[in-house]
Amino acid sequence: MKRRSARARMTSRWLLRGLLGFAMLGMVASAVTAADKFEDLLKRIPEQCNAIALIDVDTLLDSPMGKSEHWREQMIDKPYGVLGASANASKVAMSASVDFKTLEDRWKVGMVQTRGAAPSLSVLASREGGYVDQIETENVAWTPRGLYLFRFDPRIVGFVATDDRQGLSRWIKNTITKPRLFPAGWYDRAVARANAGSPIVIAINLKDAISPTEAERWTKSLEDVEKYRLDPKLLGARLAGVSSALFQIDVAQTITGTVRVEFDGDITYAAPIAKEIVLQTLDGVGAHIEDMATWQASTERNAITLTGRLDADDTTRIARFLTIPHLDGIDEKYSSTPDPVQGAPAVKPENPTETDVVKASQRYYRSIVDLVNKLKSQKNQSFNTMRMWFDRTAGEIDELPILNVDTDLLEWGGKVSYSLREMAFGVNYSNKNRAYQVASSVNGSYNGYYNGLSGIDNRSAKTTSNAALSVDLDGRWKQLQTSIGEVRRQLVTKYKVEF
Repeated sequence: MKRRSARARMTSRWLLRGLLGFAMLGMVASAVTAADKFEDLLKRIPEQCNAIALIDVDTLLDSPMGKSEHWREQMIDKPYGVLGASANASKVAMSASVDFKTLEDRWKVGMVQTRGAAPSLSVLASREGGYVDQIETENVAWTPRGLYLFRFDPRIVGFVATDDRQGLSRWIKNTITKPRLFPAGWYDRAVARANAGSPIVIAINLKDAISPTEAERWTKSLEDVEKYRLDPKLLGARLAGVSSALFQIDVAQTITGTVRVEFDGDITYAAPIAKEIVLQTLDGVGAHIEDMATWQASTERNAITLTGRLDADDTTRIARFLTIPHLDGIDEKYSSTPDPVQGAPAVKPENPTETDVVKASQRYYRSIVDLVNKLKSQKNQSFNTMRMWFDRTAGEIDELPILNVDTDLLEWGGKVSYSLREMAFGVNYSNKNRAYQVASSVNGSYNGYYNGLSGIDNRSAKTTSNAALSVDLDGRWKQLQTSIGEVRRQLVTKYKVEF
């Protein structure tokens, strides 16, 4: 097997970053007609986003697979562990500006269409433990989770995740108060697929995401490049012309996934290794999905497409990757409260009863347990994939609604989140340390010699590193499982109800 250099592995993480940062998800506007499903949601999305996601929640939950797996019931029982979306959400459109170097969102903007009338900002603020604010000429609900919430009649709630209040003000001035349609762009195919009935569609703008030199270096790490006698320089130049990536999920009796990567130029030269290109890119960014190894690949003049089966766990995991904020209080029963007038004082939440605390605490505890269990049960994960999901699950825990939750339980939730981030850090450190060891050995450095690493290769370094990392992670998993049981016993003793 061909040995990959540390530099090649680093470049792998860069290549087509968003290709599969399923996760950096968001959503953008398109030239739409009155018949489009997402028209009302799209027209207030910032034009500057580079990632979009369109989710038809009702189509997903009411599909044959959704019914057989009881997804709708799970959203009610464990509202934060399935899609993240509230049980009353019908459609969701999200957009984000993603830093492809770190795979982190600079900002995220989304719209949720509810089945019934959307609640007032007063209710949203009260149920979140926040208050009503005013930016420019718009009333907004601020929440302790760092979300700004908007209400658009009659059934749309908007959310913005950003620390930049000035940027939010500009968005309100340029987009919220002047809804508009955008010209055709890289997201057109995603909008068309969503309108055609695909319940989950994600698109990413990859224009100028990678240079030909970076792509050339990365291609040299691929085993089949030499096998098919491909020229890395020519192949790299073709791959650097990547323009966008699309991921869609279609659900019927079975679940079908499709990944389509489009290029500005002719990509048929890469046809012999098209599948390896996509799978290695996914592995490099930690977005490995085991089922994709069996998917069928095809190459057109300017696109590579992979299509195949997904199971229910992978589908809900991909949907969770979108990290849709759960919005307490968007149920129709709260819609009768009128909106506050402009400049209204802060809305204070009502003093909770013990019943309120118990219900909020049960949802919080069960959601964390469900998220942790799903993370632990993910099959055949690479360490890169584990690192990504440790971080993402920690973020999901941090974003859970906390209003009325038992204070000791909140402290425990913070510890669980911190522990998962430590595990992610451990995986990342292990990978970097292994690359350093190999580089030190190859270069004959001082550290390489005196640590007995002279002549060490990547395979043996990986074996040793992975063994040590597995022992550390096993210990942390046991600590997490023990803490879950202990907290449950404490809560049952305290409130005399089941958790």
